[in-house]
Amino acid sequence: MKNISTRILASTAFLVLLNLTGCDISINSDSDDDAQAKFLNLNMGMYQSVFSNHAHQAQRLTLIIDKQGAFLIENNDRDETISYQASFVADDEMLIFDDKISCARDTSIARFSCSYLAGSNMNDLTSLPMLAILPTNTEVELTGSYQGISQNQKIVLDVAASGQISAQYNNCKISGQLAKSTQYLSRFTDSCETGQYLAYVDVEQLSDEQFVVKLYSEHPMLEGYWF
Repeated sequence: MKNISTRILASTAFLVLLNLTGCDISINSDSDDDAQAKFLNLNMGMYQSVFSNHAHQAQRLTLIIDKQGAFLIENNDRDETISYQASFVADDEMLIFDDKISCARDTSIARFSCSYLAGSNMNDLTSLPMLAILPTNTEVELTGSYQGISQNQKIVLDVAASGQISAQYNNCKISGQLAKSTQYLSRFTDSCETGQYLAYVDVEQLSDEQFVVKLYSEHPMLEGYWF
């Protein structure tokens, strides 16, 4: 657990998105690249919906779009979480998450419609309106060292005052730079991985002076709580 600096006593949470190794939405051509950039720039923001699935379980989808990519977090009432990063279908202007969920901009402004693909027991279509007020990372001071457990390994995540981040597991190293205050996405690299990753970092406040960091990611060594 880390102490919150005096700059953030009035703040309750923040988010920042981490992007490992570059552009996280797959592209197939220069024209697709242009379409992707336009799509992301036009739809930047956070979209969220809470609903009941066919088993009458509470479900929440959070879609985050930034000019560098898109990320989806799926939560349920059993505190189970799955994180996805998007593939972009240029012809349909659609986001596909792990061939399981598809999201497209609704006909109304500031809203996405997401559907579960064949084989799911969820609702066929869920509407995600844009959140009117977005969390911000400008008020939180994360400088320091954090400990986490992943795959039965104890890992230390170091955050420098400059925003540089590093972590080591086995013989691998994750390194990068936290996003600037005007961005949600940052670029990271993993010395043992060639794939592309997104991550979403949230701060859960335990008291006026203490918080823990919750990191969502498809990368198995980043996912989880950091104390």
